[in-house]
Amino acid sequence: MNEYTPILLRLSNQTDKAAYSELLGQGAKIYDSLSSQLQDLIRLRNASKKLTDTDVRDLLFNHLNGVSDREYGVWVHYPWKNALVHILDIQEFTEVRTIRNRYKISTKEASELEKRKVGIIGLSVGHSIAMAMALERIAGEIRIADFDTLELSNMNRIRTSLLNLGVSKSIILAREIAELDPFIKVRCFNEGVSDINIEEFLSGHGNLDLLFEECDSVEVKILARQKARQKGIPIIMETSDRGMIDIERYDLNKSYPLLHGLINEETSYEQLKSLKTSKEKLPFILPFAGLENISDRMAASALEIGSSITSWPQLGTEVQVGSGIAAAICRDIFLGKNIPSQRKYFDNSPYSIEPEIPKGNIVSSELITMSTFILPGSSCFEKKNDIDIETISAILTQALVAPSASNLQHWEFLARGSEIFLYFKKTRPPKPSETLNILPLVSIGAILENIRLISTENTLEFLWQEIESEEYELLIELLFVNCQNQKKETELTTQIPIRFTDRTSENCAQISKLELQELSSFKAHISDTINVMYVDDDEIKSSIFRIIGECDKIRLLNEHGHKEFYSQEIKLKPETDKPTGITLSELLLDRSDEVGIALFQRESVRQFLMDQNLGFGLKNISLKYVSNTSVIGLITLTNLENVHLLNAGIAMERIWLKCSFMNISMHPMTSPIPLFAALLDNSSNLLSSYEKECVHTQLMALKNTLGIKENFQPIFLFRLHKSNIRNFTRRRYRIDQKLKQI
Repeated sequence: MNEYTPILLRLSNQTDKAAYSELLGQGAKIYDSLSSQLQDLIRLRNASKKLTDTDVRDLLFNHLNGVSDREYGVWVHYPWKNALVHILDIQEFTEVRTIRNRYKISTKEASELEKRKVGIIGLSVGHSIAMAMALERIAGEIRIADFDTLELSNMNRIRTSLLNLGVSKSIILAREIAELDPFIKVRCFNEGVSDINIEEFLSGHGNLDLLFEECDSVEVKILARQKARQKGIPIIMETSDRGMIDIERYDLNKSYPLLHGLINEETSYEQLKSLKTSKEKLPFILPFAGLENISDRMAASALEIGSSITSWPQLGTEVQVGSGIAAAICRDIFLGKNIPSQRKYFDNSPYSIEPEIPKGNIVSSELITMSTFILPGSSCFEKKNDIDIETISAILTQALVAPSASNLQHWEFLARGSEIFLYFKKTRPPKPSETLNILPLVSIGAILENIRLISTENTLEFLWQEIESEEYELLIELLFVNCQNQKKETELTTQIPIRFTDRTSENCAQISKLELQELSSFKAHISDTINVMYVDDDEIKSSIFRIIGECDKIRLLNEHGHKEFYSQEIKLKPETDKPTGITLSELLLDRSDEVGIALFQRESVRQFLMDQNLGFGLKNISLKYVSNTSVIGLITLTNLENVHLLNAGIAMERIWLKCSFMNISMHPMTSPIPLFAALLDNSSNLLSSYEKECVHTQLMALKNTLGIKENFQPIFLFRLHKSNIRNFTRRRYRIDQKLKQI
């Protein structure tokens, strides 16, 4: 029994304590690393805290609760080494040893896997599979069978010590599993599997949940399938050439043909056992090997068997890769994934991997093209433009650097003779950021203010008027009239081409009280439907960033929000032909956050986090700004009609230009805005009922934190800090791409 089974001693038990003392008297070697294991446990259970060594000691003292170090946990005796190893007991040991599995394997999934029993017949490839299973704790019981002992020629694919030569393969493996994790139950069948003991192997102390068949014996291969099918036990076979893996789901279908119908159902164990030569066995071996699809090297080697080599070659690299895949398939089957019966190839040679062909951007161009443009029959102004279209085009060219949410540049211009129009036409289906048109119209308000400021500098009065239209979400006619008496705002106008955003999250300088007072008294708007507030209280700022972080999480886990973020807003690689969105480098993130954003692009990752109610890390980027934000600003509105949203955009642009003049960075933090708007849009189906509840909670938290009146809706949220960094790079569509003449 003790040839491969460890002995667990708990010194709170007097019998175990006596056994422990006896082992010490017999010269057992002591390996005691419990202290470091306990420290790991404490730190892992407080992962969100930055613990000092003193914190760890205090928490550890409370955790032990008076139990001595010597009696805490369990002492494991390995008779084959006469060693006593002091470790945490099963629950805490498993928690620490498998912490790096989480959340690729959830806690609930780990509990489910621990109940599973697997069997492995054949311990060359099977050795690697068993160790992979044990490493991930994919099963709580592993039954292993091989009649052979370790030979030197096995050691190109079995990772073990030369000291084990001549030792039973099953005993070697059982010991290695025990030395990795003594709580995994291992049952050895040192004589291998035959018709005599296969019932015990498959069903003794409960049926196996899955069988790995990796033996060389043709008769055992077929016998195992016949018996496993009767009992509804699925089989996986990994062949280590081109990554060929067979999956036979007898648990789903007891009528499924043996090895996908590639072998004769009538073949008996006795008949196969009577075969002596390779030539006699060949007709039965061929279906297992899949010779028509084997690699060139394996095909060549097959011709040498019996001449220069004695058996099929196997490479350690291919065994390791195939074993990992086989173990992963087993895990997925246990966790209820839809894994059908099949023969599948996972080619693992670097020369067999097809070169990746970059996929084109599947998102249609932001430019709106229409065969006809529906405009009002006549101008809404009595006057006509005093300047020609070329001059207007020059003004618009300067104005196009206006900020727009995620640099999506929602504005489009039409010229009909001397008349000029600006329009916005929502995409179908609408994007989350277009909910109630808030962010697009705020952006368009910004460009209207740019046009006005530039026109004033050119002694022109700029007028605009919204036109009712069923064709457009917004349609505005623009008018430019000569006027010598315009009051110029050169301080703001000069900032239009050099307006900037510094997204730095470290070492940001603070805004002085005098500067904040100047900014607060700046006349950004004249409408009483708009309110602008600034907050520099640290506690309130922290609360707001927590709200922003929660909204980031909600939005990025949302199917539509995630899709828009990666297809429209964030550019993992710059696109020269489409100057929209924000490049990853422009976010000024640290490398770990860049990698996180790149990885989260995968829809499968989003879906998993959503299903597991995870995604807490999605809040971290916003939270990094807490200590490096001097002031938080918020624009709110009482009326969400187009004209008021445009006026809010005008106010936003004026504040931004004023900040630029004062060397203050204005960094938009707008992820909550479309989420809040979705609560008011009865026609929107972008959020689930649960998501709406979460968003409502955050909206109420924001209103309560800032004392926002009930009738005011958040429209634009931003952070401010002092900065001398000026990034003048502007990725914008050219005016000829935005202005169409009809």
